[in-house]
Amino acid sequence: MTARASHAWLLPLLVLAACASPARPAPWVGTWRMTAVESRDSDTGPWRRPFGDAPFGYAIYNADGTHAMNFTRTPVPAMFAAGGDRGATERELRETFEAYFSWFGHYTVDAARGTIIHRIEGSLWPSWRNTVQERPFTIHGDTMLLGDQVRARRVLMRVR
Repeated sequence: MTARASHAWLLPLLVLAACASPARPAPWVGTWRMTAVESRDSDTGPWRRPFGDAPFGYAIYNADGTHAMNFTRTPVPAMFAAGGDRGATERELRETFEAYFSWFGHYTVDAARGTIIHRIEGSLWPSWRNTVQERPFTIHGDTMLLGDQVRARRVLMRVR
């Protein structure tokens, strides 16, 4: 028996394995770590960093079209003086609220326009619930730039 004939039984298995392997996910699918949140009031104004120089959190885009985004300011607000989550002062509650951002829902991508369309189902910020938030985006390797890069920019790094 030749070497070719002795391995002939492998070919159907290899073809089956290739057909059964999942398609490569879209480049935006995955977990991304938030590394910058910057905004400005005009096209040429100074950039503000409302979540500090190194915000911490994640954006998750699943292949099924669901997403969640959660991040916090750094440094994070101090523990409440009361020692627990109950009994915080109004000032402490406001500082904590303003230091954290969260939303979740479904998304679609308009690749031709380079836009992610977020359909927000729930958010820490009540005015964002049941809204549609479109964001231009680009992906360069393991870096996603979210926002128009003129008045809003978010920098996310792919989590391995």
